[in-house]
Amino acid sequence: MQSIIASFIAKEGCEEKVLAELQQLLTQTAREPGAVFYELHRGEPGTRSFHFYERYADEAAMTTHVGSSYLQAALKKLPPLLAKPPALIKGDFIAGLHPRLVEIDGRQVTVHTIAIGSVSLVFAQTGRGILACGAIDPVALQRFGLPTARVKPTRGTSITSFDDLLAGEVREANDAATALGVKVGMAGRVALKLL
Repeated sequence: MQSIIASFIAKEGCEEKVLAELQQLLTQTAREPGAVFYELHRGEPGTRSFHFYERYADEAAMTTHVGSSYLQAALKKLPPLLAKPPALIKGDFIAGLHPRLVEIDGRQVTVHTIAIGSVSLVFAQTGRGILACGAIDPVALQRFGLPTARVKPTRGTSITSFDDLLAGEVREANDAATALGVKVGMAGRVALKLL
């Protein structure tokens, strides 16, 4: 995956205009199929800075974004509002932690996906427990009172996403998870309802 960090420093008094221009890019970029991650951050108070963290599926997706007519139009509008030209840092994504909230069966679940090179560490955390890929140790988490079950993949060779967790099959559950009704062999989706 390809990444960009783009930084913009507004002229004094132009912060809100710069912010408005940058926010318009969010909805348009969300329509790009190769845009994986696109976040806008405001810098520390007093800095008048704004930063995009962007991630694209590949070089072609990043090139499509950079060449898009809407981005080019924004880049023509921004210079009079900026204290200096935007700074860009491009790179290859290596690893990260990306929790997200999802609702499943009427419950909020926090899903964590940590990319580690070509594999991912994936787990879902509810208010009661954890459903995880094979790299998480339920016995170790038992010491902290966390009901935990790990699943093995039922499609493909590893758990790479939340959908894989749900489709997976429980291969191990600690005592706290077993007390909630989680059993070896049950589907990940069923186990998550119990956790």
